[in-house]
Amino acid sequence: MTPESISQLFFECHYSKYTWGLCKLKLGLNPMVTNLSEEAAQINAKFKPKDGTTVLAKLALSGAIWHV
Repeated sequence: MTPESISQLFFECHYSKYTWGLCKLKLGLNPMVTNLSEEAAQINAKFKPKDGTTVLAKLALSGAIWHV
């Protein structure tokens, strides 16, 4: 049994990989990113604070994170 890590939790576990991947697909994010710092940079670049879709994107991503 391998110890849990952020990478394992979000990018290697089959269940979370599917959940996280589906959320990223719906938000139009690159599904090939495989580390959390690149994910954060991609989200910050795509969703600007003044944009109305930013709130919805943050809610969707937060929901996916908590669900995992």
